[in-house]
Amino acid sequence: MLTLNQTIEILKNFSLKHKQLGRGISSNHFYFGDKWEVNANDALLYPLMWVSLLPTVPDKSGLVTRKFQIDISDKVNKDESNETHVLSDTESICFDLLNYLEQIADASEIGMLFGNTTNQ
Repeated sequence: MLTLNQTIEILKNFSLKHKQLGRGISSNHFYFGDKWEVNANDALLYPLMWVSLLPTVPDKSGLVTRKFQIDISDKVNKDESNETHVLSDTESICFDLLNYLEQIADASEIGMLFGNTTNQ
């Protein structure tokens, strides 16, 4: 099982390597922490990949499953002229992240399971 730090590093590496996020030069497009901390951090750049740890509870067998909330966001102009562009790009980043994590999991057999939860 990966440690929390190892998991964060995998996610941060994705952000750094992605052509629309870090572009290999900046880690300021990635943030791990609570939402209120994101809003208070002026050093962050958009588009942004923000990851927070959700409550972790062991199952009946003692297996611990970590759950994360991953938000991919970008800024929309006040006149919303780029809204569709932002939606398309952030969706594309989400699909790229899933593909990246599946490749990592397959290559190293680290035991990642993928699912989604949405609150509407």
